[in-house]
Amino acid sequence: MADIDTGVSCSGWVRDIIGYRWLVLFVAWVGWFGSTPSAAVAQTKTYQTGSMLYLDTGVAKIGVDVSWGGAITDLEKGTASYVNRRDKGREVQFALWDGNATYDSCGGCTGTFGWNPVQAGDRYNHPSTVLSSSIANNTVYTKTQPLEWYPDNKGGGSGKAVADTDVTIEQWITAVPNVPQAFRIHYKTTYSGSAVHGGVCQEFPAVYANGAYQSLVYYGGDAPWTGGQLTTVSPLPEESAGGIAIHASERWAALVNTSGNGLTVYAPAAMPYASVFGHAGSGTGPSDDATYYFRLCTSAINPPSTVQQGDAFLIAGAYPDARTIISNLRATYPPAVAATGYIASPPNNQTLRGALPIVGWAIGSNPLSTINVLIDHRKVLSITADTVPLSEVQAAWPRAPPNSGFQGMLDTTTITNGTHILILQAVDSQGNTILFGARSIAVLN
Repeated sequence: MADIDTGVSCSGWVRDIIGYRWLVLFVAWVGWFGSTPSAAVAQTKTYQTGSMLYLDTGVAKIGVDVSWGGAITDLEKGTASYVNRRDKGREVQFALWDGNATYDSCGGCTGTFGWNPVQAGDRYNHPSTVLSSSIANNTVYTKTQPLEWYPDNKGGGSGKAVADTDVTIEQWITAVPNVPQAFRIHYKTTYSGSAVHGGVCQEFPAVYANGAYQSLVYYGGDAPWTGGQLTTVSPLPEESAGGIAIHASERWAALVNTSGNGLTVYAPAAMPYASVFGHAGSGTGPSDDATYYFRLCTSAINPPSTVQQGDAFLIAGAYPDARTIISNLRATYPPAVAATGYIASPPNNQTLRGALPIVGWAIGSNPLSTINVLIDHRKVLSITADTVPLSEVQAAWPRAPPNSGFQGMLDTTTITNGTHILILQAVDSQGNTILFGARSIAVLN
């Protein structure tokens, strides 16, 4: 999305997921198979103005543009307007990425850019299509068929958009009961394709604020939810300098102005990490060039026929109030266990035989104990986690374990010849399991 680099690159075979414009939430992801959201509080109202669908609590209002794929292009409280909508790569919106693909750091300027369905549209400002929408029951709903952000190597270009017909993005926006400055965004993505898209931090959602909101506030200490001192980063590092990665223990962050007013996002099922950058262009309004970005790392894989659901919380106003709101929200939406990582071996879409090295790295919200190798969802090998020292991972992910790498050998003669899906599953110290990587492989012995 957009022609802005949001990350920090890594050396060696460790591909720093933060190093590319990857994502998500991501704002928050509460389980892959969450329930459909309930109706918002009764005093809210919904209405349509032109292509905009609004939900208004009387204290704050949020709006999506159905001519821009249903992306959130407006969030206001009083006279403050928070969301930047200069082009279709910004806004507050959902986008998917592929841990098996290759991306350049400039949004496709080199011609190398993989799978990236984007809710609002593509790099040429073609809009994604809203397949259906409604504003019933104090809920704003949209269903979108996204465009590929970079169409040039996918059969399109500046004059031709490329729709990803394998993906639909559904979005329900409701008010948080009794909290009129807070909104719950429930996302549901349906992937019906046959390709295996590997694990990576998704933009769930990408968060772009206006130029006035140039400070990032978060809690990065070791005692979350105890009221500990917050960290403020200001000004944010420029996109041209690669941005920064932060350790956000409470899984929220806020972009605020000099008065501490701004946009806060809570991601309960994200990793306790975010990537952040600034773009100090001209102006401070919604359509101006200057913008500030972050996304919390919510990792996901997209093997064939995948449905994933989860929630994001957007809170308008002063960040101390937002922190109190989040502290209360976590009783219903607690931080979930999470993990992310990278498969260095085997490569994707390779024919393999004999002894197969399984090599990579993984980190979790809890310490990891085991990496399970699944072939077509059946466990065939267990590897001890956190046994290989990798300084690259620590450099990219603050407070990551020093020995976050793993390695093992898989005997492919125990697997039938043919095409298979290989998935890696992390097991943490509490026995929780999280899928974090996927490959398509062919076995020929």
